[in-house]
Amino acid sequence: MVELGCGAGDLSFELVRRGARLTALDVSPRMVELARQRAPEARFLVAPAEDTGLPDASFDRVVGKWVLHHVDVEAAARETRRLLRPGGRAVLFENQDRNPLLRVARRRLWGARGLEWVGTRDEQALTRHNLGMLARTFDAVELSYPSFYFFEALSRALGHRAHRSLRRLDAIVWRRLPLARRWSWHVLIVAVVLAGCGGEDTPERELPAAPRTMRVASTAFEEGATIPKRFTCDGEDVSPPLAFLDVPSDARELALVVEDPDADRFVHWTVLGIPPDTALMREGSVPSGAVETENGFGDRGWGGPCPPEGDDPHRYVFALYALERPLELGADASADEVREAIADAAIARGTLTGRFGR
Repeated sequence: MVELGCGAGDLSFELVRRGARLTALDVSPRMVELARQRAPEARFLVAPAEDTGLPDASFDRVVGKWVLHHVDVEAAARETRRLLRPGGRAVLFENQDRNPLLRVARRRLWGARGLEWVGTRDEQALTRHNLGMLARTFDAVELSYPSFYFFEALSRALGHRAHRSLRRLDAIVWRRLPLARRWSWHVLIVAVVLAGCGGEDTPERELPAAPRTMRVASTAFEEGATIPKRFTCDGEDVSPPLAFLDVPSDARELALVVEDPDADRFVHWTVLGIPPDTALMREGSVPSGAVETENGFGDRGWGGPCPPEGDDPHRYVFALYALERPLELGADASADEVREAIADAAIARGTLTGRFGR
């Protein structure tokens, strides 16, 4: 096992205590020396997470706690994949920048007069773009949320006022509102390397064609126009309203796929099992009974546009399909399984393309 960013050795000590054969590294010689004193059984190196100097495919596990948001995430992800053997896993506990309220607090309020800074000023909490990049780098990525760290962060910013009450409120939200967990400041990332290469989040095949046409429209943006920030990772990240027009009368089911063709067909949304008489999908919602499969960010549901900063605006294609029969696919269907099934059943297709850049 290799530990990235061991710091003073808190996690190193615990891993060694539990029997791990550990190689740990940090960029700070002082931190490495402190960690070595706490866990002398481990091997320690002074090296960055982006370039460890360790051999290829030499570890079963790569672990880290609050590391990626201090480094070049893409370079560290490539290095982590290089270190893992086939079947190996990376387990990383990180801060994420997906909650718009915490994002505003961090960028505009924390550190202001009367408010303490939460975290460190140099950290860059993981964005949707970062999570999508991890999904493209590894063969499978799973996100989970061991705690709902939200109100406790507010307590810390207020100098730990009402800390116990706000911490209890976090626990209540975590237990009773599981759909809210993904808005936590903390995320546990498990990334897997399989025997083959490449993951399933970026499909191999293009969006299927269909013999007839229909139309997709939105009150939020027109064909070829900019998608409003509200529907992206820089805004509230909710799905835009969509209208379905000229749907064939012989359709038995509808399916919707949203992809970014400028990012290797990265999947932002897949909705299956849409009733054929659906004329409108409202903002932030899907029809009752519809199935949302995993997007390229590792979540089920909408994942808004989040291209790399500085890129030319990317295109986002909303492809609606009328199907001659139900696909009968579950929420665990891969992007290519969805496309193959649609190709076999599609009788009509309509598309709407929006753009977004950062």
